[in-house]
Amino acid sequence: MGIYRRICSRVIQQALYAAVLVMMLAASSLAAGADVVISEIMYNPSSVVDTAGEWIELHNNGVSPVDLADWQVNGNDFEDITIQPDEYIVVARKLTGLVGEESFEAWYGNGDGIWDASDANFRAVDGYFSLTNTGGTINLSDGYYADIVSYLPSMGADGNDHSLERLGADTWNESSALYGTPGKPNGASQGQQQGEGNTITILADVGSAHPVIGVITIGPDEGSLSGVQVIPNPGAQKNITVTVLVSDPNGAGDIATVTASVLKQEGVETVTLSGQGSVNQTSASFTGVMQMDYYNVPGGYLVRVNATDSSGLKATGIAEFDYMEVIAMQLDATQLAFEDATPGELHEVTGDYDPESSYAPTLRNIGNAVLNAEVSGTALSNGGQSIGVENIKYRFFQGDYQSVSTTPAISAINLEAGEMSTARLDLALYIPPGTTSGNYAGSVTIAAVS
Repeated sequence: MGIYRRICSRVIQQALYAAVLVMMLAASSLAAGADVVISEIMYNPSSVVDTAGEWIELHNNGVSPVDLADWQVNGNDFEDITIQPDEYIVVARKLTGLVGEESFEAWYGNGDGIWDASDANFRAVDGYFSLTNTGGTINLSDGYYADIVSYLPSMGADGNDHSLERLGADTWNESSALYGTPGKPNGASQGQQQGEGNTITILADVGSAHPVIGVITIGPDEGSLSGVQVIPNPGAQKNITVTVLVSDPNGAGDIATVTASVLKQEGVETVTLSGQGSVNQTSASFTGVMQMDYYNVPGGYLVRVNATDSSGLKATGIAEFDYMEVIAMQLDATQLAFEDATPGELHEVTGDYDPESSYAPTLRNIGNAVLNAEVSGTALSNGGQSIGVENIKYRFFQGDYQSVSTTPAISAINLEAGEMSTARLDLALYIPPGTTSGNYAGSVTIAAVS
C-alpha cells in the first residue's frame, strides 16, 4: 500500500510538472509573440498597381525568434517564416511574378521573378491581403496576440510612393525615403532598387554677390585724340550711346536694372539701359541713348553707370567723354528788298529776336560757346552802274550803324550760348544822289566767330 502511494505520488508529480512546463512554454511563446509588430505600411503606391505594390513590414523587437507559421493578416494566411530578434521582414501582397510582370520583387529587386539575396538583404514572403486606399485597419494576429493598427490618407503616403512608418506605439509618419524603407529600420534610406540611386538631400544657402561693372563704351567718338570726343549738332540734340558689360556671380539673369547718368548744367539726366542679351552665363550687355543739347557747356562730362541685382546689391562704374566746342549761328533772313528806294535817303529793314520771322533779320547762336559775328559784303550792281558796299549799313542790338566792307570785320556781339539765344540785326542802305533807277543786287555775309 505504501509503495502504491509512492508510485501514484510520483506519477501525479510528473504530470503536474509536465503541465507546468507546457504552461511555461505557452507563456514564453505568447510573450515572444507580443514583440512582433506592424512597423511599416505601403497601402497606396503610384508607380505600380496596388495588387502588385501593397506590402506591410513586420518587426521583431524582442530577444527571441518567433515562428509566424500560424499568424494571419486580416484573417489571411501568409507564407511560413520565423522572424529573428530585431529582424524586419516584408509581407507582400504579390511578392513575385513572371519576368516583366509588376510585383514587389520587380519593384524592389532585380526583376528576375525570384526573391532572394540578390534582390536585397532582407527577407520577404507572399501574403494574401488587400489594403484600401481610403484608410483601414490591419490586424496581425496568431489567435492569442494581436497588433491592430489603423491608417488614413490624412496621415500621408497617399499615392506618392512613400510609406507610413511607425515611430511609436500610436505614432505614424510618412517616410522621408521614396518607396519607403522595407526591411530596414524606419527612417533609414532605401537601398538602390531597380536603378534608383540612394538620395542625399543637399542644402545650400547661396548668398547674393554684388554685380560688377565691366567695360563702358561711349559713342560716337568723333575726335582724333585719346579718350572720347563728341561733337555737338548745331541747333539740335546729340544722341550719345552708352554700352556697358555687367557681370553677376549669381548669373546674368540676376541683373535687375542698369542705368546711366550724366550731370549737365540743367541737372542730372538718367536713362535706363536695355539688355542686349547674355554674353555668357554670368555677363550681359546693356545699352541706351543719352541726349546732349547743342548749347551744353563744352568740356569733360562723367557718365555714372549703376547696376542693381535682384537682391538690391549695387555696383557703380564711371566713364568720361569730352563735349567739344562748336561755334555756329543761324540767320532767318536769306533775302531782303529795299523797295522804292529814293536817292539821297537811308532806307532800313529792322530785325527782331524771333528766329522764325524771315522778314525781320535775327541772328541765333546754335553752338555752345560765346558767339561774335564777322561781317563783309559786296557792292550792289545793276549790270552797268553800282552802289558802293560802304553804303550798306548794319548794327546789332540797336547800336550804332557800321558800314559794310569787302574786308571782313568782326563785330563783338558776345552772344552767349543758350536754348534760345538771339540777337537783333538791323540792315540799312543809303542810295547816293545821282543813282540811276533800276534793280540793284549785292550781298552781305555774316559768319560765326569766337
